[in-house]
Amino acid sequence: MLINPVEIKESVASDLVFNSLKENCPWVSPWTVQVSKGLTDIVSRLLTEIESVMGSCNPDLAYLRITEEADDDWEGIYHRKLQVYIQTQQPIEARDSALLYAVDRAVGRSLQTCHTCGHDLEQKNLNDESERELFPFLPEPKPNKNRFSPHSSFMNVCMPCALSEWQEKPISMIERIDFKKDNADVFDFQNDWDNLFSEDMDERASDTSTIIYEDLAISDDLQGIADEEKPACITMYDLEAVNKLEESAKDMPKDHALRIKSLIKRLREGSPDKRLVFIPESWREFCEDLMVKFPNFSEVIVFIRNQSALSNRGDGVLRLPPFLLVGGPGIGKTEFVLTLTAGLNTKLEIIDISSAQTGAALTGSESFWANTRPGILFDTLVHGEVANPIIMLDEIDKARNDEAYKPLAALHTLLEPRQAKIFKDLSVTELLIDASHVIWMATANDITKLEKPIIDRFTLFNIADPSKSQMAAIATNQYQRFLDKNPSGAVFEKTMQPEVLSELCEYHPRKVRKILEQAFGLAAYDDRNFITVQDIRASDSESTNEGKSSMGFLYH
Repeated sequence: MLINPVEIKESVASDLVFNSLKENCPWVSPWTVQVSKGLTDIVSRLLTEIESVMGSCNPDLAYLRITEEADDDWEGIYHRKLQVYIQTQQPIEARDSALLYAVDRAVGRSLQTCHTCGHDLEQKNLNDESERELFPFLPEPKPNKNRFSPHSSFMNVCMPCALSEWQEKPISMIERIDFKKDNADVFDFQNDWDNLFSEDMDERASDTSTIIYEDLAISDDLQGIADEEKPACITMYDLEAVNKLEESAKDMPKDHALRIKSLIKRLREGSPDKRLVFIPESWREFCEDLMVKFPNFSEVIVFIRNQSALSNRGDGVLRLPPFLLVGGPGIGKTEFVLTLTAGLNTKLEIIDISSAQTGAALTGSESFWANTRPGILFDTLVHGEVANPIIMLDEIDKARNDEAYKPLAALHTLLEPRQAKIFKDLSVTELLIDASHVIWMATANDITKLEKPIIDRFTLFNIADPSKSQMAAIATNQYQRFLDKNPSGAVFEKTMQPEVLSELCEYHPRKVRKILEQAFGLAAYDDRNFITVQDIRASDSESTNEGKSSMGFLYH
């Protein structure tokens, strides 16, 4: 297979990144890893997942190459897509499928992460006047080469980098607002992005300056609560415990001591204080919009709406009791959670329970194993930025349930806030983590195989297949999403022809998106700005090789 050369631009710090990765995963030394500093954490987690899937701290690989695709398109200036080439010595279908899943997750994360600094990207409408007034440092919209679209409105922006670049511009461009932090002249974007202040410099204003607090990373406001009353952050772990862990590492076996040393280094580079995400100011409108887009999820949306109202009467912190969505495959459970998370502006981690052999993916592996690693919950809370992320447990009904391996066993304590407040990852039991603010969501097709104590800890919602009238709303939403998100969306008609909508209503929700993507392609090929019933029917086919890799070779 030909491997296209990857253009390496200035921000790539391959030696620095590679040396950092080799501290945690020495086995990567013979292979090629050439990525920017901002993608270090994503690649590190991918290497850890490879070890977990392969069942060894020295995976038996025939080939591994991790690079990044430098996107010359203006809309991709803040991200670079990971390119992962991996081949095992002995192809095993189930194992290679798990590797493919891990690679897909890493590639997806790279598209939502700034390759320069590692911050999460935020989608901004650059032609929205209110956005530009609130964030004057947003890049200017650039002309779109597509003759049907005058400009590109939406862009994934790294807010710290955008602000940093903006401050370097001539003073005439930053007269309106002078951003300051504790009267200092220099921002520490990596550690203090929460504490940005805006001071109005308009000469027409009064002599008394008004200081306005804005959490630019989350863009949430509270109604009726003074900024100084906001519970801004949670201390995730005790620094004294880190000191004790460092001391205990001296008596550990060499390999384990090296891993603990690397972990302690990351802990000291980061901060134990994590931001709390607040409910959106427009939470009512958001829930109404969800109701339109997901009409068959009305019961759970009412639940989320009521919990938001409860929070709004208090401190405004985003809180949701654990809930479980039960329904047939392909009815939109995962799509609903993704849309919900995007609107709530918090971090999302998806754990595929169907591929989890033990609870290690969630809560780490026992420290006596040579390849012990912290779990996803530990990584998300300790190395992440928010204290109340969403953890989605996908297909929990497919979890192994034999006595030796129980991936869901940890939920007995994690779903109880008082016990979750003193969570211990099995690989680092010396460190107590406050996981009491995590928002737990789960999906299942059938709960008859789940233990009753697990079910009782969730609020249960049965999601029915959408009716014909509901399918019309779902299909319309998918059509509109393509127009809004795809660069070529502006080319096509704003609304579907009635007969096309009627045809789409005959399909399952999962299939609608795939069919539309192909139908738009057919219309573009015929130089049309609308899709037809014939396009829909012609797109109703499944590739026989979908989701498969040849000879265990995975490519992205």
